[in-house]
Amino acid sequence: MPMAEAGHTLSDVLEFWRSQPFDLDLPGGDNAYGNCVGCFLKAKPKLLRIARAEPHSFDWWIEAERRASERGGNPQGARFRQDRPRYIDLLWIAKNQGMLFSEHDEHDTIDCACTD
Repeated sequence: MPMAEAGHTLSDVLEFWRSQPFDLDLPGGDNAYGNCVGCFLKAKPKLLRIARAEPHSFDWWIEAERRASERGGNPQGARFRQDRPRYIDLLWIAKNQGMLFSEHDEHDTIDCACTD
């Protein structure tokens, strides 16, 4: 992690890109998507925002959990994280549940610059 070892923060990286003569035109206008759109390290609100905007982004994750459930014989359904719903359930929530708070009120459980 050379960026972390050099003491750079997410703010440093974002400032670098803002100073460039071109715009990366990231989906959503921020770094929510990154190169691993459905990363299980992302905060649930961030994943829900992505699921609302691009539901197909969850296809791989849903299929991976489905296959793992079949192989493991897990009737509750295998999941990437035991502390939150499966990806198929996150997608259902994104499609069917209204927004109580702003979608930008999100906090990752850990700083995650590896996929942002």
